Amino acid sequence: MVEAVFEPEVDVAMKEEYLVACVREGEVGMTVGEGGVRRATLRQSSNTSEIEMKISHDQECLALFEFKQTISTQPYTSFDVGGFQKLDSWRKIPSNASDHDSSDCCLWDGVGCSDNGHVIGLDLSQSSLHGHIKSSSSLFNLVHLQMLNLSMNDFVESQIPSEIAHLKQLRSLDLSNSSFGGQIPTEISHLIQLTLLDMSWNPLKLQSPSLGHLLQNLTSLEELCLSDVDISSHIPPSLANFSSLKSIDLEDCGLRGEFPSKIFDLPQLKLLNMAKNHNLTGSLPEFQNNTLLEHLDLSATSFAGIIPESISKLNHLVFLSLRSCYLSGCIPNSLSNITGLSVLALGQDEHMGVVPSLPTCLSNSVVRKDACMI
Repeated sequence: MVEAVFEPEVDVAMKEEYLVACVREGEVGMTVGEGGVRRATLRQSSNTSEIEMKISHDQECLALFEFKQTISTQPYTSFDVGGFQKLDSWRKIPSNASDHDSSDCCLWDGVGCSDNGHVIGLDLSQSSLHGHIKSSSSLFNLVHLQMLNLSMNDFVESQIPSEIAHLKQLRSLDLSNSSFGGQIPTEISHLIQLTLLDMSWNPLKLQSPSLGHLLQNLTSLEELCLSDVDISSHIPPSLANFSSLKSIDLEDCGLRGEFPSKIFDLPQLKLLNMAKNHNLTGSLPEFQNNTLLEHLDLSATSFAGIIPESISKLNHLVFLSLRSCYLSGCIPNSLSNITGLSVLALGQDEHMGVVPSLPTCLSNSVVRKDACMI
């Protein structure tokens, strides 16, 4: 380990260039000592995921501005109503800034800071961003980030850089609808503080690592959204142990095999969407009184069996879709006891109607037209 000390009289630009380069290599921690002396502790390590980096507020503002310089913006996209671009408010920081409002990145659109001035939130959703995010991007120097939202932009099917693992403090990562492509990097499994992970509606693949490997360390997750990601594997039974999960959204992921029924017992679960996984098998369990489930979509799967009478215990249920499955038997009369239910789809086709007050027999998931309500 080597300690490099820069005295105040040393050229500022030289210090900044040297330190930023070291941060990008993942080999530096920075502190400010007495008299303004900046100390950089260089770590001789080839594993950047184990390196702790510290960065000052000014360095964070510089990193944000450098990111702006490396990404282009489109004047208008289908996601960008009115063409509003958050990066328009990001101004270069002058060396002797007298205009605090323009120089403090905490006041820039989409940037959130902690009480001590560190950049902890970055919401660039729907910002007309266009192009690749390179592995050397200064974005990955923002090691205090707790929330990163890049959704609804166009990253032209570029891969998610593995350097995202530098952002160890992330609690929320939203990359949905952003045209990332290729394999999801295994390094995302290192972001062990994540409570929200949303990479849905991108041409992404999750095959190496597998879904189980990606999630194995993310035990604090509350929201998991990977809809339209090509997973093409089984759902790991260990997912039923993620007791904090409130939302599991895995529509059209090519999932197959038996659905782990214990997932229905997750104590905080409010949304479960497994729709359009045609080779996913399973059956509805006997439901318990303490479930919080509000949204259940198993449409266009290979779920089979009956709808149990205990479905009436889902008294928080608002949305229920079981259409195009292989259910048989009768619609239980108790279904009409779910007073908050506003969307009910049980057949091959969706038709306007009312919740049946009497049981209606099912045959290969086709029900009478007046038994489906949407």
